[in-house]
Amino acid sequence: GTARDGGGGTCACGPRARDVRELLTRGGDVRCAAVTEDDFRVASAGKLLWTSAFWLLCRSIAAERRMPRPMTVGEVVDSEHGAVAVRTLARELLDCAEASGELRRAADDEKNETREAITRAMFE
Repeated sequence: GTARDGGGGTCACGPRARDVRELLTRGGDVRCAAVTEDDFRVASAGKLLWTSAFWLLCRSIAAERRMPRPMTVGEVVDSEHGAVAVRTLARELLDCAEASGELRRAADDEKNETREAITRAMFE
């Protein structure tokens, strides 16, 4: 399947965030953004959601197809029902993250934009 990077973009926050960004960008050719604490919390929840969804789907879809190994993220996304499964699971996990307070946003419009951005990043 197509290579996927989990939404790309590592981020850092805090007083040394710019230094971390510069180090990763220059030394490791890693995309990194210096962000606010609130944006960092959302990015962390998004990365946890991505990891949780794909660990589950890579194993379960492969087992369903009696494959001898887990599927890759690209294989899941590119599979017949994989993209639908990813979106469905992402919505369920986002509901859990919001209920726990991990995705705190002031306005409903902003919350919906956050949900869409996290879901969209799962396919990049």
